[in-house]
Amino acid sequence: MEVSLVFDISDSMEASGSIPALERALERFVDNPVFTSANENAVFSLIPYANSVAFSNVHTSWINPIGGYDYSPTFQGCFMPDFADINTIFDGQPIAYAAPQRFNNHGSPLCPSQNMAAQFFISDSRDVISMVRNIESANGTGTNEALTWGYRSLIPSSAGAFAGNTKFPRSFSPENKKILILLTDGKPVNKMWLEKEKLESEESEEMFHKTCETIKSSGHELDVYMIGFGTLKRSGKDLKKLLEDCTLGRGYFISANQQTLGDTLSDIISGYNNVALVK
Repeated sequence: MEVSLVFDISDSMEASGSIPALERALERFVDNPVFTSANENAVFSLIPYANSVAFSNVHTSWINPIGGYDYSPTFQGCFMPDFADINTIFDGQPIAYAAPQRFNNHGSPLCPSQNMAAQFFISDSRDVISMVRNIESANGTGTNEALTWGYRSLIPSSAGAFAGNTKFPRSFSPENKKILILLTDGKPVNKMWLEKEKLESEESEEMFHKTCETIKSSGHELDVYMIGFGTLKRSGKDLKKLLEDCTLGRGYFISANQQTLGDTLSDIISGYNNVALVK
């Protein structure tokens, strides 16, 4: 069992006072008995995102040097997929867009801090407890980039890319349950590197929709859940439909709030308990 939890740490989560609730929910998630009792048969990945997803230097095998930046072995920063060819971005090749963490676009940091760098294939909550207890928000809501990395962490062609881990992700098969959960509190909003203006909302939503359709058309056995965190009140029915249309397999859209988020995540994972504990 492999679970990728992709969660929104945008400034709006901070502004709405939702970060403490998110921290509590994540702490429950990583301590779920499904993970702690499964002898590494069940693992999870945590992928925080704002305008993009931050990675530490152990993931430099994903880097495709562009733009004259110094992509040294100690690179730490944000990576973004190439949406010029949406149908080929999941084939395990290096990504096309990257920005070092030090890069600062017009005074607004678009890269989450290294404290919020994505982590993959964890079976011991102690490895991520500092992250889930001390969330640092950042600017932007690059939901399409985040969804891409959540999916990439589950496909076999990514084996070896994440800190040299070759055991995960496993192949797609009935014995290997793969679950993708995305949590967001607002519509996708992107600000591309080196650009002064944000993309129009419609452009960001179209990117997200294309990513969803590409994942769904792959034919892989995968359950995709979408959690709208206060979205019905904050962003209206349009976002609810956008997220609903991205669900797959056993997955479905769930509306959650500060009081229910912990139970929502626990209920999703507990529903797979029998699968995870098979030795």
